[in-house]
Amino acid sequence: MSYSDIDDLRKEINEDDLARLTGDIDGLTVNETRVTAASEKAFDVINTYLRGRFTVPLIEPIDPIIKSISIDLTFAYLYEEAYATGSVPSTIVWRKIMTLKMLKDLRSGLYTLNPAYNQQGESQPQILSNKSISERSFSSDQMADFP
Repeated sequence: MSYSDIDDLRKEINEDDLARLTGDIDGLTVNETRVTAASEKAFDVINTYLRGRFTVPLIEPIDPIIKSISIDLTFAYLYEEAYATGSVPSTIVWRKIMTLKMLKDLRSGLYTLNPAYNQQGESQPQILSNKSISERSFSSDQMADFP
């Protein structure tokens, strides 16, 4: 299962370049097995980040931001495989970094998805913490008790 498919990738990159990216030097045939593997890896990463905040896997229709994240991660994993012995283009590296940051922000609640994507129709789970915003400090008397 995945949140994006090969047709989504074809909207971002032409067929010849996608074929080259997946291993065909001549740019004639897209290796769909590699695309599927990269897409499934993106699916797993997205679910790992969102677990605890949202019910995963997300149900159809997929939120456009999740689809975009899935496409970016799929490309990143395809590039990482294609450039295993070299360096991945910096644009791809930055896209992956920003995508992972977006997933962290979704997980922390800075951004949210449409509540309709919660499969159970429940409110999103709250993340509880035993930390407070105020700084904790010891008084001079308390510190004097320590050797």
